[in-house]
Amino acid sequence: MGDVIEQYAVGSFSIQRWRRFGMDRLYVQAEGGRAVGWVDLETGERVLLDGEDAELFERTVENWRLALPFGQLLSV
Repeated sequence: MGDVIEQYAVGSFSIQRWRRFGMDRLYVQAEGGRAVGWVDLETGERVLLDGEDAELFERTVENWRLALPFGQLLSV
């Protein structure tokens, strides 16, 4: 996946923030490393690999965003 800058655990999902080649993305994984989807932090584009994970995916991304230090703005 390239350069993983930050890793977070949010409930049963984990998030890896990846920044490289001018991109800034969050990759969301379920327990066991199963890929769930990703969010482009520059554009807000979301790619969900399995519709059954949609609610947990959105909640995980929102919890990550709410945990950011005050003043850090992202298009998520």
